[in-house]
Amino acid sequence: MRDYIFAVARYWLAQGADGWRLDVPNEIDDDAFWREFRAVVKETDPEAYLVGEIWHDGQRWLQGDQFDGITHYELRTLLLEWLAEGKYRSLAFVHRLQALLDRYRPEVLLGQLSVLGSHDTVRLMTAVQGDERTVRLLWLFLMTWPGAPCIYYGDEVGMTGGADPECRGCFPWDERAWNKDLRTFLQRLIALRKELTALRHGATHILFTHPQQNLYAHGRGEGQESAVLVLNAGDRPFTIDVPLTAMGVVPGTVFSDLLRGGDYLVRNGRIEALSLPPKTGTILAARQIVET
Repeated sequence: MRDYIFAVARYWLAQGADGWRLDVPNEIDDDAFWREFRAVVKETDPEAYLVGEIWHDGQRWLQGDQFDGITHYELRTLLLEWLAEGKYRSLAFVHRLQALLDRYRPEVLLGQLSVLGSHDTVRLMTAVQGDERTVRLLWLFLMTWPGAPCIYYGDEVGMTGGADPECRGCFPWDERAWNKDLRTFLQRLIALRKELTALRHGATHILFTHPQQNLYAHGRGEGQESAVLVLNAGDRPFTIDVPLTAMGVVPGTVFSDLLRGGDYLVRNGRIEALSLPPKTGTILAARQIVET
């Protein structure tokens, strides 16, 4: 049986597959088997990606000898509890997020398959009760957090659907049914992630939260290779100062707002007076250093 499975793994990689998504691999409770499976896959294609559908703590399978990543449902749950369900505000969210960040080594986090929806969950638009602003906040976070972002087909055009089988509905090929503004927004975020090395490979820093208000910021990268996400998940506008000392950004660095336009000169180790309307966010990136 093992030889048969390994032959199948080799065959599809030879046909051009980029890796394997392994369905509930925890139900094959045999670490030696998965170590051998990994060896077979990596011998066939060292760059092949191995992701296990694990819904809980994946440390057992992420020691470098089994999978490259897991389906990061724990992150999905945390984000939805904060932004969609309102179970806690940003400070309590950050405490939980930091614990998740500390659980895995940085190189392991980069391999996580970051999901907000799948064939096993209610549709994203349904999970947020149709609030498009919350979908945008979730995507902003996902596209700036370490891991491999995964968009479930149809979520990009605002498909709805409840629990299985509703979440597995056919894609609406009639473009009149699409939320094209939402799709364009996601395309812009994907383009920024491809453009900015910091968003794909940079170190992760939680920069800011607020004890009462639903404000949050994190950064990726260091110095001139830095990008910052800022979210106002609250119900009224706020003006925020974002500290950058953890990222090694020198005074005089100019950060550009990549979604709304405008530049911010770093003073006193921070981006000052960044104004955000309610339920919005933006991404800023270091562009240049000017004399101060």
